[in-house]
Amino acid sequence: MARRDKPKYRGDCEPEGSFWRRLSEEEQIHAIIQHHRIRSINLPDARLHALTHLLVEQQLASGESPVAVATLARLLEEGLSRHEAVHAIGWVLTTAMHEASVGNLDGDLNVTYEHRLQGLPESWWTEFDYNFEDPPE
Repeated sequence: MARRDKPKYRGDCEPEGSFWRRLSEEEQIHAIIQHHRIRSINLPDARLHALTHLLVEQQLASGESPVAVATLARLLEEGLSRHEAVHAIGWVLTTAMHEASVGNLDGDLNVTYEHRLQGLPESWWTEFDYNFEDPPE
C-alpha cells in the first residue's frame, strides 16, 4: 500500500490544488484544526471554526462567489494576511447564516452575504459590532 502524504493546511496560503481537492471534507477539516492547534490557537469550537474555513476555501477555489474572491483580493491588498481575510469572509458568512436561521434576515441570504462582503472594512476584527447596511431593494 502506498504511503499517503499527510494533508496540511496553511491559512496564509491557498490550499494545494489537486491534492487538497482529492481529500475528503473530513480530512480537510482535520488539517485545518491541526493548523490552528500547531500554532496554539485556542478555539471554543475547533470543528465549527474549521468548517467555516472550509466553506470559505471551497467558495474561493470554486469561484462560486466572485464577490468572495474579489473580497479576498481587496483585503489582501489592504494589508490583511490571507488567514485574516479568510476569517473576515467567514465572519460575514456565519453572521448572515445565523441571522437567516433565527429569522432576523430580510431578503435573500446570498444577496445579503455578497452585499456585506463588498462593504467589509479591512479593520473588521476591531468592529465586531459593525452594523451592516441592508442591500438596496
